Amino acid sequence: REALRLDPQDCYCMTALSRALQAQSKIQEALNLAIKAFKIRPDNYTAHRILSLAVELDDSDLFEEAMEVIRNSFDTSSSESDRYFEILAAETLFQAGQLIKSEELARGLQSVELSAALRSRITQLLKAIKKSRNQQDPLFPD
Repeated sequence: REALRLDPQDCYCMTALSRALQAQSKIQEALNLAIKAFKIRPDNYTAHRILSLAVELDDSDLFEEAMEVIRNSFDTSSSESDRYFEILAAETLFQAGQLIKSEELARGLQSVELSAALRSRITQLLKAIKKSRNQQDPLFPD
């Protein structure tokens, strides 16, 4: 809070404070701060913060709302930016351990036209999902 008092527009301080507030179960305040940070500097770091809050809350409506905020912050004529944030959403779901949702989103993106860089991220994510599934304990171990 002191850092924000010195520089009220520092989105990275806002994002860090958002994480601290989330750890204190002050979710609405954390979300408001994360959205404010994203509006100041819409990038991977600030977008991930919003999506992570939604995933942790296991709130699909909030997740969709967060995706909508992210999409609306960019030129809507650019499907590439939409796809980028959909991939970020799939990666965020994976990091939160929601493999099925992550894989569904990633597989859906495989059927659309993407740049080589975005296609590579999807491929890497699907490999990570597969590896993670193989490392999980079997339901009925020998």
